[in-house]
Amino acid sequence: MSYLDRLQIASASSPRVLSSRPLAYWPDGSIKWSAHSTLDDGTLSGDLSLELKETTHQDTTAVFSIPETKNVAIETPNLRVEFGNAGDDCVIKNLDDTVYNGRSHLQVIDESANTQISVDSKVLSIVVLVTGAHVIANKFPTQVPYQLRFYIGLHSDVIAAQHTFLYPLPEGLRLKSLGISFDIDLGSSELFNKYVRLGGSEGGVLAEASQNLTGLWKPVPKAISKGQVLGERLPDIADWDYEWKDLLKYVVRWNDFKLSQLSPYGFELKKRVSEKNSWVKISSGTKSDGTAFVGSSKRGLGIGLKNFWEQYPVGLEVANLDLNLATLTLWLYSPDSEPMDLRPYQNLELPTYEEQLHAMKITYEDWEPGFCDPYGIAKSHEFQLWTPKSTPSKKEFQKFSNTVRATNIIVPEAQHISKTKVFADYWAPGPHIAPGADASGVDSNLEFLFDYYEAQIKENSWYGFWDFGDVMHTYDADRHCW
Repeated sequence: MSYLDRLQIASASSPRVLSSRPLAYWPDGSIKWSAHSTLDDGTLSGDLSLELKETTHQDTTAVFSIPETKNVAIETPNLRVEFGNAGDDCVIKNLDDTVYNGRSHLQVIDESANTQISVDSKVLSIVVLVTGAHVIANKFPTQVPYQLRFYIGLHSDVIAAQHTFLYPLPEGLRLKSLGISFDIDLGSSELFNKYVRLGGSEGGVLAEASQNLTGLWKPVPKAISKGQVLGERLPDIADWDYEWKDLLKYVVRWNDFKLSQLSPYGFELKKRVSEKNSWVKISSGTKSDGTAFVGSSKRGLGIGLKNFWEQYPVGLEVANLDLNLATLTLWLYSPDSEPMDLRPYQNLELPTYEEQLHAMKITYEDWEPGFCDPYGIAKSHEFQLWTPKSTPSKKEFQKFSNTVRATNIIVPEAQHISKTKVFADYWAPGPHIAPGADASGVDSNLEFLFDYYEAQIKENSWYGFWDFGDVMHTYDADRHCW
């Protein structure tokens, strides 16, 4: 048994089993950095410590199973997911016999996805890496590479995922949209039993059915209207009042819903009956939580994008509620926005090295051939998939939204980091100055500068597909801008 296999995490509640792996080594072969993950059922809190245990938990790995199928399939106590094979157009082929044909799609012109899969399994989680490319069929065929990582936890009904794509589009082509779609099997559910949930601002929830039975001239029985608001399965129409069975055909049937966040400070909610009809505005808000659910009283799929509004233009869309297979799409780059323009903002004709060097005497940019090309830049998005066994209540959906947006990181104490000498003698907690030097103002100045830069993100709206997570570093003190 290795040293890492004997580690467990101790908390105020009880010891927890860990999945551990080395990240880096010292020259003598000992471990310098390691990563550890554990399960949190809501009781993990307070101070945590790593300690050695006498024996390892032998039964945890047996809970995961990888069935012998032609596709990669993973089973846990809470879900079963089957991935597409190399060359398939879909990434996720089947999730809990409810979700099908999960695929990444990029809109420029016609495209298809081809996948290759590898699996890395740990005690408490399995990571499935899918690598593929969108093939754009134009005069010069182009492949747009992407990667999808799925993190499947032992007892979780949520799959964490990361989508990464590289931008190699040739000159003249612009990215129109980038999204991830899933088909959800709603079976033969009546339209009034098909439900949609969309996350608004700070826990707000749009809760609707394809055929809403509230707010009508002739009210339905209270038990039916209340049940639909809660997302419950309504009684069979054969058991309804005769007059209601006749009138139901006149109640509007909404087929498509969408949420569009095209700026960091505003989103819109719309719905429509069909492609032949106009979109109807439902409402609007500021910063959407970036979560959605579509399903019936028995099954469905929830999806949520971390840092949703911060990475605008983004969106969520539900389509084909009138079919047995509805479609839920997470737009990583919304088709409602203008096409992505990555051309340089100016072109300086500086063919010689001498001219390029001379220009740098006054400008920050290094204008060399090819330096302005976007080829090879990459962008990653983190999202989560949720497969509840029924339409979630408002409280349950809000909890999912909070999970998607939360960033929970366990960090060691500063004194412990210093004691391990992992940074040698280049860093120590406390005043960040040399011994004997004047300590007045050093830490307060550092804190002021950090807080200032952090506030500048909000003040200057440094958000967007490419901008979120970045900060400027050249300040114009005369015009007070970056």
